[in-house]
Amino acid sequence: MSAERELFKTTKLLMVFSGLWRLELSNSRRFVRSAYKIYSLSLQVFFNSVIISFVLEFCRLVSNDINTAIKILSRLIYVALLTMKLTLCQSKSMRKLLSIALQDESDIYRQHDSEIRRIYTKHVKYCNKITTAITICSFVLDIYLTEIGIEKSYKFSHNTANSSLERPLPSPLWYPFDRNKFHVCALTYQIIETFLTAIYSGSVQGVSNTVTIFFRAQLQILQHQLRHFDRFEFAQSDGEIGNHLRILVQKHQDLIKWFDQLNQLFKKILLLEYSVSSMLMAAVLIQIFQGEDVMFNGIYFCFIFGQLTILSWNANEIKIQSSELSQSLYESRWFECRQAEKMVIRIMMMRCQKPLTLTIGSFGAMTADVALSRIKLAYSYVSLVSGGSGV
Repeated sequence: MSAERELFKTTKLLMVFSGLWRLELSNSRRFVRSAYKIYSLSLQVFFNSVIISFVLEFCRLVSNDINTAIKILSRLIYVALLTMKLTLCQSKSMRKLLSIALQDESDIYRQHDSEIRRIYTKHVKYCNKITTAITICSFVLDIYLTEIGIEKSYKFSHNTANSSLERPLPSPLWYPFDRNKFHVCALTYQIIETFLTAIYSGSVQGVSNTVTIFFRAQLQILQHQLRHFDRFEFAQSDGEIGNHLRILVQKHQDLIKWFDQLNQLFKKILLLEYSVSSMLMAAVLIQIFQGEDVMFNGIYFCFIFGQLTILSWNANEIKIQSSELSQSLYESRWFECRQAEKMVIRIMMMRCQKPLTLTIGSFGAMTADVALSRIKLAYSYVSLVSGGSGV
């Protein structure tokens, strides 16, 4: 299969590079696998250390510098959420889902139906664009944050004669050493940390969107097969048509089982996203209203909202496409089938009346309006915190 036809190509590259890929690397020796595990563990230990730094700095400043404490809180929430997602993306359940999906992807391009390949290729292009765009935006955002910190540090060193003042850094972090004396070390640590944030963010969002887009593609392929279940090359007689219909029914059942596993894993990811996204956006909005790094925080807010919107859109598409399976069966030549096949079609249409939905824990289905509801709740948080002060 050519690389441009692989739905998981971009996501796999991101996960391999960031050390998150838990399936076997192709043609890799034992030494390479061991080295990769060490590489993966080292990056994640380094990345997780920033949570401790954020927490300690937040505790130090919360009582005397609330504005900086809010800035720390917004970054802390994002990094902590990202860390929890990293754990889920490396879980055994995710490895199983990815393994099945990669095998199914190989089977798709072995089929002779050009329409099936066209449907899948369309989703491959869409997925690669989404994953690439999110990753680029994540890197641009983190590079912009780093550039702001470096610029502030440069201006401070050239315009401030008092060397006892703390030199500015991209993010307010606690360090177990004098950050002025070892400013280069502190700055280097933050540059590496922002790079890891960008690559991890792209990988996690890539996995979430790629898996949901893959399932959406499978549903559209099944719609096409159900609509023309009597016209395939091996369905020439009544018996063969019945067998082919039963194969498609079994495929539908397998997709439901695969989706149940997907939902069991993703409802945790979606619950994390749903629970803290409002607080995160509220913290960013407060900084914008206070005039703190308005350009950066404006981009940061749009980035968070964009990620949530894309994820909720793809989740909502699964609900829509699973509902249309019944319509696809209705559009087939079911009226020419024998009574036994009509009964199978009737049962399957009844099953399709209940759409497949990704759930947000116990908070209901993930739909397209989730992102908008998070913004409304974020604004409510801001209003509550401001207490009518006009902040």
